[in-house]
Amino acid sequence: MKLLISISSFLLGYFIFLTFYTTYKNIEKFSSKEDIAIIKDDIEIIPKDDKNNDPLNNELELPNKSDILMFLSSYNNNVINEKFKWYSEFNKADSETLNKGSYFSFNNIIQFKPFLLNEKILGANINNIELSGPNAEYFSNNIDDNNVLKHFTIMFHIKINKLSEKNTLYEMICNTTTKYDTDKEEEIYIPNSVYIKLNRIKDNIYNIVINIGSKNYIIEDINDNIFNSDITFMSLKLDNKKIVFILNENIYNFDYDSYDLVTSNQPVIINKKGNIDGVFYNFGYYNDSLTMSDINKYKKYINFYIYGANKIISEKNELSSELKVLKNKYNESMIDNKKLLENLQKYVDNNK
Repeated sequence: MKLLISISSFLLGYFIFLTFYTTYKNIEKFSSKEDIAIIKDDIEIIPKDDKNNDPLNNELELPNKSDILMFLSSYNNNVINEKFKWYSEFNKADSETLNKGSYFSFNNIIQFKPFLLNEKILGANINNIELSGPNAEYFSNNIDDNNVLKHFTIMFHIKINKLSEKNTLYEMICNTTTKYDTDKEEEIYIPNSVYIKLNRIKDNIYNIVINIGSKNYIIEDINDNIFNSDITFMSLKLDNKKIVFILNENIYNFDYDSYDLVTSNQPVIINKKGNIDGVFYNFGYYNDSLTMSDINKYKKYINFYIYGANKIISEKNELSSELKVLKNKYNESMIDNKKLLENLQKYVDNNK
């Protein structure tokens, strides 16, 4: 980039030199008013840039930012290995003692790997790394209403290298409920949770098991080739009537019989026991059920940073600023040159 700026500066300076040199030579041999007029017409002022016509100046924004409870990203230097903490981008100022959305803890030092398509972008190697976050009750929709969980959207951007037999990508433990068993004539306890598991059923074939409350929703016979992309996108969203799971461009819908799901005081877990060998780029938790349009906006925002478009814009703006200075100097020189020719014109007119 600096080399490009140096070459641009040299060429522009050389062009200005040639302009003055040509002007001087033409002045030396001018013989009429028409000669000077021609020289004046040949001097061109470079127009100002129109930034409104440049689509690269319009950076993307996160949708529904006010509903984000947690946002982990590998590209913003929020992993502090000395503290074994990965801070949420928008809640770093919260109390760390209570951890109301401030960070996820981890059990081993996190190493970073450059993104295959952009070595300046780093992803977090989570092989043998378990992330432990705030207690589940923090993620409830209304803490004052018995920590009830009725709707949410979670999203992952991850490069999966290798899967074990059983892999828990996400786990949120909820409180147990009771149900009267007429055969046993007693109350039985029913465990409740929210999780996403990737379980191998045979060579290269997996079932994705989604659990909401005490019921499983299974996506069967997923070939692990689907995880061979540079980045795998996974999302789970819940509202009062529907469960939606997204795997890259594939969308799976399930009917949901809503009932009171109550969050617990147990921490939310990502990559339980560190079984997933992968490179982690982003995790987002919304305290709302996003529309598909907003999910797509979210994906575009994350890809904007993962693929380094933000750095391209930053470098472009830096170069544009330097070129703007050079253009201004050039235009000032051309204006002075025109004034010089106007004075010469007056001199010619006065000495006819």
